[in-house]
Amino acid sequence: MSQITIGEPAPDFRLAVPGNTTIGLSDFRGTRHVVLAFYPFDWSPG
Repeated sequence: MSQITIGEPAPDFRLAVPGNTTIGLSDFRGTRHVVLAFYPFDWSPG
């Protein structure tokens, strides 16, 4: 997996959501602001 550099557009990706469908980052481009938050792993204190 390649690294993302600060200031570069995030690559498009798709995730499964309830309702047997997927949603992707590109679904929001040009329509609104999107904030992506990443954390190390579930149940971490940070």
